[in-house]
Amino acid sequence: MRIKLKPNEIFNYLNNIEEGDYIELYYGRVHIEGEFIEYYEGILKVLNKSFGIIELDVEEILEDILELAHTNKDGRKVIEFY
Repeated sequence: MRIKLKPNEIFNYLNNIEEGDYIELYYGRVHIEGEFIEYYEGILKVLNKSFGIIELDVEEILEDILELAHTNKDGRKVIEFY
């Protein structure tokens, strides 16, 4: 399933992801993926198999976010930002 959101709508979306869900975030020329740990006060934490816990300040990369893929028990959603 593909969804289009405005960049600032990512904050509400991240607040509704459950711990343990799998996410992939593409921004600029960077791609991170892993198990969602938490999103709190603008900081996203993801557990990556190779690098461990990755912390991102979402506001700092907001303009560069291309898409977010979110996989949970209900399936996979790809959120595109415009």
